[in-house]
Amino acid sequence: GIDAARPDTVAGRATVVTDPTRFGTGTSAVIRVDGTRYLASGWGRVGAALQRTSAGDRIDVEGSTSPYVARRARLASLHTGTRLALTKAQPTGSTAALWHIANGVRRHLVDGAEHLSPERRALFTGIVYGDDRGQDDLLASDFRLAGLTHLLAVSGQNVAYVLLIARPLLERLRLHHRWIATLAVLTVFATVTRFEPSVLRATAMAGLAVTARLVGRDGSAGRLLAAAVTLLLLIDPLLAHTVAFRLSVAASAGIVWLQPLVEPAWIRWRWLRESLGVTVAAQLAVAPILVSTFGPVSLVSIPANVAAAPVAGATMAWG
Repeated sequence: GIDAARPDTVAGRATVVTDPTRFGTGTSAVIRVDGTRYLASGWGRVGAALQRTSAGDRIDVEGSTSPYVARRARLASLHTGTRLALTKAQPTGSTAALWHIANGVRRHLVDGAEHLSPERRALFTGIVYGDDRGQDDLLASDFRLAGLTHLLAVSGQNVAYVLLIARPLLERLRLHHRWIATLAVLTVFATVTRFEPSVLRATAMAGLAVTARLVGRDGSAGRLLAAAVTLLLLIDPLLAHTVAFRLSVAASAGIVWLQPLVEPAWIRWRWLRESLGVTVAAQLAVAPILVSTFGPVSLVSIPANVAAAPVAGATMAWG
C-alpha cells in the first residue's frame, strides 16, 4: 500500500499485470498493488528480478511514484497514469492457477520453437500468441509497409483457429459440457495472449455465440458483434481509446456488413472469392482508422493479406 508518512512511496505485495519489457538498461512492467496499477521500472538487480517474472506472478516491491505522461491511447492500454521507480523487487514464486496454466502454455510454445533463429522465433510467438517483444524494428517496418501488421501480434482470427483446432474434441461433448469446455478454452487462450483487445472482442463474440446456441437464441454475426462490443465497453470503457480494439471492431463490422457487397462474384473459385471479399471488406472498414493514426495505406495490403492469411493460419495450427 501507500506509506502514510511518505505519500510518494509504495511498498507491498504486487501482482504483475503485463510481461516485463526491456528499455535501455532497465526493465518495466505494469503491476497492481492494492487495486492500483503502476508502470513499474527497475534497473540493475531490481530490474533483473522484475525481468524474471511473467504476468500473473506475485512480487514484493518498494518504490517511489511519479506522474506518467503519455498519449491517451497509451494510458488507456496500461490503465495507469503513475510511474513507480522500484528500489526492491522480490518474486514470491506465487502465481494464480489460471495464470500458471497460461504461462506454462507460453513456455511450452517457446521451447517448441527453440530451433528457430531469434528473429523467426519472435515472429512465431507474435503470430501464435501475441508476444512481440523480441521483434526488431526492421521486421515491424516490413510488415507495416505490406499492410500485415496485424499478423505480428495476436488478432481475433487466432481465436477462430484455436476453436477450429479444439473442435474435434469439443464436438464429442454434450451441449452443456461443450459450452463449459468452449468457455474454458477461450478463457485460457485469452490469458495466454494477455487479454489483447482484439482477442477480447473475438472471445466475447465466441462466448456469446456458444451461449446463444445453448439457449436457442439468434446468434447472427451482426448481433453478436454489437452485443460483444457493448458488453466489453460496459466492463472496460477505456477499451474505446485503444487503436487495436477500434481496428478489431471495424474489421469485424466490415466483414459482417460489407463483404456481401464487395465479394467478386465473377471469380469461380469460392475460396478465393471469399478470401478477397473478407480482405477487401476488412481493409475498407479499417482504412479511416489506419490513415488517421498511421498515415497512408498501401494497396499491396489486399493481395498480401490474401496470400498471408493461409500461412498465418498454418503457423498458428502448427504452434
